[in-house]
Formats: sequence, structure tokens, C-alpha cells
Amino acid sequence: MTNTQAFETWVQKLHQLAQARYTRQVVVLCGNVAWINQTIDSVRAAYDPAEVLYVSSTADAAVSPKRAQVHLGQEFSLLLFDAQQEFDANALGAVAGTVCGGGLIFILLGENAVPACSSPRVIQRLLQISAGHNSVYVVHENAALAKIKTHVSHEPLMPRTGIYRTSDQQQAVEKILQVLEEHSGPMVLVSDRGRGKSSSLGIIAASLIKARSRKILITAPRLSVSEPAFERVIQLCPDCEQSRGQIRLNQSMLQFMAPDRLLQELPAADVLMIDEAAAMPLFMTQALLQHYPAVVLSTTVHGYEGTGRGFVMKFRQYLQQHFSSWQEDTLTTPVRWSANDEVEPWLNRVLCLDAELQQLSCPDTLSYAELQLQQVTPDELLANEPLLTSVFALLVHAHYRTRPSDLAQLLDDSSLRLYVLSLQQAVVGVVLVAQEGELDPELSAAIYRGDRRPPGHILAQTLTFHAGMEKAACYQYARIMRIAIHPELQSRGYGSGLLQQVMQRESARVDLVGVSFSADKRLLDFWLNNGFELVRLGFTRDHVTGRHSAVLLKPTSASGESVCTELVDKFRRYLPAWLEGVFADVDTDLHEYLGTLAQQDSGDVTASDLQEVRSFAFTHRGYEACLWPLQKWFSRCQQYRSQLDAKEQQILQAKIEQRQSWCEIVQHMQLIGVSEAERLLREATAHLLALCGVSDGVN
Repeated sequence: MTNTQAFETWVQKLHQLAQARYTRQVVVLCGNVAWINQTIDSVRAAYDPAEVLYVSSTADAAVSPKRAQVHLGQEFSLLLFDAQQEFDANALGAVAGTVCGGGLIFILLGENAVPACSSPRVIQRLLQISAGHNSVYVVHENAALAKIKTHVSHEPLMPRTGIYRTSDQQQAVEKILQVLEEHSGPMVLVSDRGRGKSSSLGIIAASLIKARSRKILITAPRLSVSEPAFERVIQLCPDCEQSRGQIRLNQSMLQFMAPDRLLQELPAADVLMIDEAAAMPLFMTQALLQHYPAVVLSTTVHGYEGTGRGFVMKFRQYLQQHFSSWQEDTLTTPVRWSANDEVEPWLNRVLCLDAELQQLSCPDTLSYAELQLQQVTPDELLANEPLLTSVFALLVHAHYRTRPSDLAQLLDDSSLRLYVLSLQQAVVGVVLVAQEGELDPELSAAIYRGDRRPPGHILAQTLTFHAGMEKAACYQYARIMRIAIHPELQSRGYGSGLLQQVMQRESARVDLVGVSFSADKRLLDFWLNNGFELVRLGFTRDHVTGRHSAVLLKPTSASGESVCTELVDKFRRYLPAWLEGVFADVDTDLHEYLGTLAQQDSGDVTASDLQEVRSFAFTHRGYEACLWPLQKWFSRCQQYRSQLDAKEQQILQAKIEQRQSWCEIVQHMQLIGVSEAERLLREATAHLLALCGVSDGVN
């Protein structure tokens, strides 16, 4: 028997075991590319192509890891996950849950397993956790195949047949139907992956539309997420009329609407269902709750994004503040695989999806001086699992957008520095710092023009391109990515103490320490009280929080002082124009604070202003970033406007003088879209500059 034949026989036995247990099994393949390709081809041959999901950033006819989430809600029997060149932790977390009980998961590593991948410590940790695991087999090229572990500690738990797959699904559905009947506020359904949340929504929808005439809307990040709900309705209402994203039964209807369209149109409905709420913008979910009287939300706790717990905690706070009556239920029994499935806890541990906060017992008299701060290296994290999980749990709790990719970055990004604040062995505070900047002047100038966007250096690039300082990326920055204090110690000054201590250690390395976050007044106050200056506010709202991103700086060198002073002065001079436009609708308290910062400009067109106008006309810099110089300059070019053609005059007047929106301009001028309007405005600005005798060069 050839090696290929032996492997095929081995996989067949493993598959039979998985089916008998109704569990999943994992095979980690380590070998050269040719051997891996030959091996997986032999495995794939035994499956219907529709049962196979192949995720790879390099292989033909495979799904890119960045697109893996589109398959959420679907079910497969075989997953091939290529990590030979890139280990996308988010993608693995997403697609592993699509494999049903009886299915196999293959993770493909390079010949030397760890060194070949872009995330060597994450892979090393995966292999360490996998060693000796009952449901995970590591197979090396030219090595003997591991003996299949056939011992079953418990009888396999197969899913029930009928309407309900599990008893807790039945209890949850009945409870939600009762809540909807009594009109007693929003209902939140939470669980881990594969517990039948979407299916439960389908059962609820079917029951509602069969009882009497109702219009039910369902929204989710993508239609594919909610497909299990539609499938259940079709099963339970065989006489219904169906089309893509819509089901009709007599006078009742279930319709899917994308979140952005739903928020824009707000059509009437008797019930709104929000599927996978943690993956949707929080501000959007809040707005929908305020509009619709009957809302059912489902969300994943230990989700593929690693954000479910943080979302649930913050969302509960919102519900408690705004709704006198709301309820929550939890699904615990899996429906896609047996309760004995060991892949779920294995994956949760590999991706730190189940990291939980330590409980503290701190006296009220505890002083900051009693805490210990240390910088922890990635190797130290890798060697200390309790420390790693404690750090990651605190990061997840503090920021609900924490994802498995953040774990990979924590372990394998050499530009990061991690500071851990401890009380004896308990982690009570974390600061994650990214080293940025110190780019050469040519690259910084290319970033300013919008010609280059090198990976990383988020703060340095924002100040260069958006804030309009051409040489900003040449300076050294410490960007504070995350700062977190254990919730039991918050509001006691420990955050400020931790920040000041980290600042002292970072000051010798960089010119400026900076931070960027979704701005609300409470967070702004923390950073302002610690000596930081606001130098930028993003022009678009964050798609999750619904707030504008703020950038704050604190200089640590003479050069940094000069940079900060220039950016602060520029930001405050531009603020009056922004407050009348792009920032007009920010939160009231933030708007009032910005008003105190705004400084009236003399109105003179300076050399710096002309530089901004030229940068808009001849580079890719945005209109809003150059708004105030454009307005000043345009008002002083009256004598040259008549030399422009009619279209140029129209768009300059509409946008700069009348401050119409891009959509209004597109409609009134009958343009193809916003991109054409922006192009015309740049060309008209360039023409007017030439008529004014201003050179077309950009410094």
C-alpha cells in the first residue's frame, strides 16, 4: 500500500469515527507544498465539492481568508484551511464553526511548520495546545501516522428531530414568543457558535406569520448569516412564496434588509430581528432599537471576531439605561455537533476566545505604589499561558472589537510593546504600544500626496495625509493601541498612574506619544487630563461606534513639541469651518468642547494655505482636510472666476461657496457619481490656480 493509500485509509477511519460520535476531528498537515497539495487532493476526492470549503490566500479556486466570513450560516463536511504563508486567525475562527458534526478540519502548515508562516508564535502555540489532544492529529510528511483515538467517554448526543433541535432551543423560542405577545421590551438571545440562534429566529418567524398577518424584518451583516432562519421558515411553512431574502404567506411577510438600507429607510414592521448583532455597528443597533417597538436580537458570545462578550457587556449596559423592561436567554446545547465535541474548546483556547477575567480581592486602601509594572516580551507570553489569557481577557473586556488577529499581533508583531500592571500574580492593567514613524522624507511626502500607504504606522500616516503635515511620518511615535484597567479597580486613578508610568518609559524612545479612539467626551477628558492635545477629528463616523475618531498627542522631545504645536494650531484654526459642516451633528457635549477650542483665523491666505489648496488640486488629499484654505482662497479669486467654463464655475460655487453635499452636486449637475464630482472639483481648482498665477508644484 502506498503512503497515499495508507493516508486515505487513515482519513476514512477518522471520518467514520467523527460520524459515529457526531463530532469534528482536526488534522494538522506539516510538509512541503507538493506533498500537501497531493494529500488534500486525495482527501477532497471523497467529498461532493459542495461539501468542501477551501480557504487559502494563494491557491486557485479557494476562498480568500478575508472573504471567509461570507460563508457564515452555511454548513460543510470538510474544511481545508491553508496557513502555509499566512495564518488568519479571524478566518479560522469564522469557518471552523461551519463544519458540522461528522466533519473534518484540515489545517495546512509549511514544511517546517512554524518558521514558514507569518505568525510563528501563534502556530507554535497551536501545535503546543494540539499535542496529545483527543480530536487533533498532527501529521508530518514522511512520518508515521498517529493512532486514531477510538475511546469514547460518553455516548454521542445526536440532534433531536422535529421543530426543535434541542430542549433549550424550545424553551428560548417559547419565551421569546411570549415576550413578543406581551410587548415587554427587547429580547436578546446569546450563545456560542452552532447553538441554533438563526434557526431559532426562523422558528419564531414561522410561528408569528402563521398565527396572523404580520410583517417581520430581519437584518444581519450579510444575507448568508440569516439563511438558516429562512430555511427553517420554508420548512415550517411549505405553502409560502419565496424569493431571495423574502418569504410571503397569505398577508404575512418575512423580509431581509441590509443594516445600512434598513436604517436609511426605516420601513414599518411588526417585529424586527437582528441576527449576529455583535458583528453590526453598535450605533446602528441602538438606532434600530429606538425606532422599532418589538425587537429580537441574537449574538455570539465566543464569536469568530472574539468580540461577543465585550459586545454583550456593553450592550447590556445600554439596555439597562434605555429600556425599563428587556430580557435575555441563552442557548447552551450545540446543534451542529455533539455536546462531546472537543474541537470547540480546543479552538477557543487556541484563539483565546474563552479567556475570562480574573476575580480580584483588592482592599479599598490599595495604592498604586503597591502594583508592579513590567514590560512583557512575546516569548514570555508564549511561555506563560495564564499570563497570556489574563492579558487577552482584559483586552477583550476593555474593547469589544478585540479579535483573534489581535492575539496573533500580540505574539508576532515586533513593533509592539506590552506593559502589564500586576498585583502579585493577578493582571490588573495592560498597555499595548506600537512603535511608528521614522520613515524617510521621500516616503513621508508620498504618503502626504496619497501615493503610498505602507502597512502599519497608522498614527504617523494619519498626521501626514489627513492632518496635512508633509514630514510628520519622519518623526518617532509611540501609539497607545490599548489601555485597560481591571473593572474592579476602575475610577480610582490607576489608569492615569499606569499611563504616566508607561509615558516615562516611552519618552526616551520617541518624539511623541499618541492615541486614536472613537471620541466621546468621557474618553477625551481622560486623555486631556493626562496632558494630551487634540490634533485631529476624523471626518466620517466609525462604522461600529457611530463616533468620529480622535487623535491626541503628547510630545516627549523638542522636535515633538514643535510638531504638536503646529498641528494643534492648525486644527483649532480650521475648527470653525468644520463645526458648521462635517462636525455640526456631533454629540452636544463634544460640540460644546470643540467650540471652546475653535480659533478665529485672520482670513489671510498664507503660503501654508496655498500649499493646502495645491495639495487638494494635484494630489489625493481630501476636500474636508483642505476645506478652510479652499474657502479663504476661493473668496479672493473673484476676478478670475469668469475665465472658467460653466461647469467649473458651477462646481466650485456649489461645493466651496454654497457648501452643498456631494450627493446634491451629483444630482444637480447630473454626474455619474461622487468620484466624478471630486475629479471635476480638483480640475477646476487647478485651473483657477493657474489663472491666479500659482504654480502647480506641491512641496
